[in-house]
Amino acid sequence: MKGARVESIVESSNEYKKLLEEGWGKTYRFNSFFKKLVNS
Repeated sequence: MKGARVESIVESSNEYKKLLEEGWGKTYRFNSFFKKLVNS
């Protein structure tokens, strides 16, 4: 169960990166917070 949960978190972060690449650059402040959250 834990492995699957980690996979889903990785997938959602990858999807978020795709959204940023498609023009969500205005959310830079949230992006930097999100990266800190993921990397911690």
